[in-house]
Amino acid sequence: MKNQTPPVSTEQYAKLEQVVREIVRKGKISGSEFQHVLGHPDFVKELEMNINNKVAENRQKLAFTERPAWKTIQTGTHKSVNDLRQAVIDGDNRIGDWGGDILKRIKVANEETEIELFQATVAELGFTNGASWSDIKAKLDEFGFGICPAEVGPQLRLQYTDQPMDEWIWVVMDPVAGSDGVPRVFFVERNSLGRWLRGFRGRPDDVLGGGYRLVFRRK
Repeated sequence: MKNQTPPVSTEQYAKLEQVVREIVRKGKISGSEFQHVLGHPDFVKELEMNINNKVAENRQKLAFTERPAWKTIQTGTHKSVNDLRQAVIDGDNRIGDWGGDILKRIKVANEETEIELFQATVAELGFTNGASWSDIKAKLDEFGFGICPAEVGPQLRLQYTDQPMDEWIWVVMDPVAGSDGVPRVFFVERNSLGRWLRGFRGRPDDVLGGGYRLVFRRK
């Protein structure tokens, strides 16, 4: 049976005080020095994970206007919508009927461009009980944020490979009329069946609940 590394002990965590003193004295300390001082093969990895988790938790406590960019993605990576669609499929993603319908009707950028995306729930924008798309866009505009190009939807699906299970994210964008004439926007989802690119109603008076999570960009 393969030996398992024992858990990090309280005593080993207590040695952090010594590490901190070294950081204060020298101005910096390397990962190998951490490892040597603390004497546990998994300590640095576990410490990094814990710190990253705490950073993520505290970042979400900030007002959405004060948060750093959530994710940077590339647009303009494919010559045509058909190429982009095929890349989404080849990336082991699924495309819903409505998502596929509006995907055929968008344009892709002519050159590669980085776009910083920011994230907040509808409630974090100040609408605890939900809000219409028109109210959401007005609030974002008030704080210097704006809509994403439609290409962000499929590109986010393609590039957000580590999306957590049961997470849904709506793209703030100009809606695209589907084959039935109904304007829709993209959202990306991961569930037990896989990672999805889907479409969702996007008329100005359509209401999103307070828990809906949005991505948008700075103007």
